[in-house]
Amino acid sequence: MLIVSDGESALREFELHRDEIDLVMLDVVMPKISGPEVYARISAEKPDTPVLFATGYSADIAMLQKIQDQQLPVLQKPYSPRDRVSTARETLYQHRRMLSLP
Repeated sequence: MLIVSDGESALREFELHRDEIDLVMLDVVMPKISGPEVYARISAEKPDTPVLFATGYSADIAMLQKIQDQQLPVLQKPYSPRDRVSTARETLYQHRRMLSLP
């Protein structure tokens, strides 16, 4: 597990470990670069990267709406460790199903 404190660090770590990363979990609102922008850059380089967004903010409804329009998973804060694991597992399961479709 890699943990970073801002969007720039997330991009740097992704570049260093891109082939080792199974799932990217991003906060919608992050310092320096937002979660959706980080994901846009990651998916431009590696389109099949699964993502899970987390948010505790409803202030930026437009940003959250874009994520939901793309049918990307969003975990609402506060969440329990069990919720996080369950949602991550479901995200990976759905991603693998999509990759195996003809």
